[in-house]
Amino acid sequence: MSADSNNIYFFDAAAALNEAKKRNRIKTSNPHIDALQICYYDGAPIADAPENCICVPLEKVYDYFLTTRNRFPEEISFGGKEFPDTVKQQLISGMQQVMQAVNQERKKQYDALVRETRALRPDFSEGLRVFFLTSRETAVMQHVSKNIADALSKLGCQVCVSIEANEMEYLHGVHHLVEYLNFRPNVTFNINHLNNGHLHDEVFNFIWFQDPMASIKDPSPVNLRKRDTVYSLVGMIDALLEAKGIPFSRQSFCINQSLFHTDDTVHRERKIVFIGSSYAHFINANVMNSGIVQEAVKLLDRGEAFTPKTIAKFAKKYALDTQYLHNTFIPFIVRDVTVLWLHNVHEQTGIPVEIYGQGWEQYESLRPYCKGPLPYDRVADAYNRAEYTLVPHSLYVLQQRTLEAAACGCHPIVYDCRYNDTPPYYEEALEYFRTVGDIVRIIRQNQPKELNRLVDENSYEHLARRIVQSVESALAEPTDARD
Repeated sequence: MSADSNNIYFFDAAAALNEAKKRNRIKTSNPHIDALQICYYDGAPIADAPENCICVPLEKVYDYFLTTRNRFPEEISFGGKEFPDTVKQQLISGMQQVMQAVNQERKKQYDALVRETRALRPDFSEGLRVFFLTSRETAVMQHVSKNIADALSKLGCQVCVSIEANEMEYLHGVHHLVEYLNFRPNVTFNINHLNNGHLHDEVFNFIWFQDPMASIKDPSPVNLRKRDTVYSLVGMIDALLEAKGIPFSRQSFCINQSLFHTDDTVHRERKIVFIGSSYAHFINANVMNSGIVQEAVKLLDRGEAFTPKTIAKFAKKYALDTQYLHNTFIPFIVRDVTVLWLHNVHEQTGIPVEIYGQGWEQYESLRPYCKGPLPYDRVADAYNRAEYTLVPHSLYVLQQRTLEAAACGCHPIVYDCRYNDTPPYYEEALEYFRTVGDIVRIIRQNQPKELNRLVDENSYEHLARRIVQSVESALAEPTDARD
């Protein structure tokens, strides 16, 4: 079902009920996540109406929308009710004025709550209380936040994840701050955002940058507090933080070991799998049809590194931006071409190959191995059934797939981009390759490596311990050392 509807306020209750029963979907701020349409209506409540058919009498519109966690209506419908055009315009104008007043009052409430949270001194006498602010409209952040919260909870911390309770809600900052005040945290954890403007100076705040956000790319100053701790996911983020003058330490992807672990009930076969989509759709036709693709493939075939010098040469020769080459084009070459190599690996070793993900059918040689997209809840099973997985990326070694495969006992064969990444490289656990010959050699030698340290040091439990130890160490410092 396409998500092309709006949330609607109806003056015709029957029309609202009919629309709500369709269970239409609406777009959200994330193009990959939609939500359930809400149909508000004037008049008396309808018995046994579905949850997305909500009675809000006209005289209660202001009070309802000032306090609700639900999405606001974007459209007004008169349904089958007849009103003179002048009355319709008055009703539309009146609704617009009321909603504008709601937004203005929410802004006042937010400012007042910020003053209150800034004055809320944290209490550490009964352990750590960790607050997470996230949204269901995030594809990754909400799950990462919940995973860290679960890991901290296992260590005895109290946790609160402020997030929409269902797909009709969309939380305003007011709702998050009310949750914050009710929970009274002494630690907060954020992904991609500092979120420190509302904090008391003594609250510990951890920020994990996983994407190149505008706040660390633009030249505007950043307000860091003494108790702000910044983590960086990969080298690309490292560079942005360094340029911005923000102190940080590396925190790679983590494994959710409740989902990704070895399953002794599953038979592991001697085969190699790849899970992930083609990157070809990121490359436009002009670039694809230029000589740069063939030139880059030749370098890859020879096992040469895509160094800054090589990228600068490509940029000058083909009039392309170096950041585009580094962050988009070279990752495409490394991923798609090395997955194409799996056909040769099969031909030379006889090892079965399975490729999961979108876009691979465009390559004729790969069609016999294509299994289509794999639901996330079946990824662990696929890894538990395979001896090896291919992990090709030009920028960093510890991809999410590297760790998830290792946690399931599936041995990662990783493109050797150590020239772009920083330690640790876990050579005792990972097999590195630069050429198709390297992959063939690894398969033929068949000498599985030790995965335990890789898995243990990159779990959410390990990150949770890191957070707790950081706070406890700071609290143990003499008072004058903290000032």
